[in-house]
Amino acid sequence: MSEKGAFVSTSSGSTTQSGTIKQGHIEGGYILLARKLGDSGIIEKPPLYCKLWIWMLLQASFKNHGDLKRGQFFTSLESMRDAMKYRIGYRTSKPSIKEIRDALSFFTHESPYEGPMAVSMKVTHGMVITICNYSYYQDISNYEGHNEGTTKVHTLGTIPRKKGIKKGNPPAVASEIFEMKKRYPDQAIIDQVFSAISTTRKTGRIAESVILGILHQWARFPVDQVITGIRTYLEKGYHRQGKDEKYLLGIIRNSNGHSTPEGTPNVDDFITSEDIKRRLEEI
Repeated sequence: MSEKGAFVSTSSGSTTQSGTIKQGHIEGGYILLARKLGDSGIIEKPPLYCKLWIWMLLQASFKNHGDLKRGQFFTSLESMRDAMKYRIGYRTSKPSIKEIRDALSFFTHESPYEGPMAVSMKVTHGMVITICNYSYYQDISNYEGHNEGTTKVHTLGTIPRKKGIKKGNPPAVASEIFEMKKRYPDQAIIDQVFSAISTTRKTGRIAESVILGILHQWARFPVDQVITGIRTYLEKGYHRQGKDEKYLLGIIRNSNGHSTPEGTPNVDDFITSEDIKRRLEEI
């Protein structure tokens, strides 16, 4: 036991006689987590959801690394399941694959905050997960105050937004949309189809974070196949029937990239941010 007034060593620094803790640099970096996350639907979900979301933020690349861009990481359902294990006495327990799928589905759904929190894409031996708007969310200068303030804010995902300020889109989202559109030689038809999809909304608009999610979904298919599907969707006026990007994705999946697919796409084959469970079944 240390005598009164002696220095006491700690793992994070040392304590002086006056009780002041000398702190050193914290290894491993950090992530930002907005206080208003507590107002999102994730808190109403089982504890696994919060744990998995924080783990996903910790796994995301802080900068471009190899084939992974900032905010992306490679994983698999089994890897996520293993990362979520916990101890009960001497026994180790893991969530089921279905529980992992359900949690991941929540993050990839379109939320009240104008879009999915993450997008997943199937690759060899697993999947690449992209944290939507990662660069914007992890930039402390985008937050209202950098310390223990009490300013009331609204939240988009994990980023607070000041009341009374017109909603905007993070610069990182617009930049990524711009880059992903470069994949298509005929960008005019891409703008046209998004305009058509917006008419299926009551608001008459689509959030840029949702557009980004749609572009990520299209990236799973060859360019010709996507364009053929889009042309079919526009020529047959499906948007005027209230059929949105989910229906379009079904057309793209059933297109061979060379001719207009015959018949109506099978709704059961749709894979969208609102139907992620079916997509994850293929992994």
